[in-house]
Amino acid sequence: MLDIADLFRDDITLPVAFMAVTKHKTSQLSLDKIVRRECGAIFRKERLIAGMIEKINKLLGMGDDSVISRDK
Repeated sequence: MLDIADLFRDDITLPVAFMAVTKHKTSQLSLDKIVRRECGAIFRKERLIAGMIEKINKLLGMGDDSVISRDK
């Protein structure tokens, strides 16, 4: 079974994983801390939560005036 995060795996999760491993080789930070920081930065930059809401709306067949809205 898939969840909403699977829709973003190729674009966000996998690149962050490889970037974090590379940074970890030269950093004193733990790998999990690097992953959290990188994910947070990319989530904000890419407006990931808003994108998730839009994809959920599309999957549920809802239009722009749906109950689930990023503007509320």
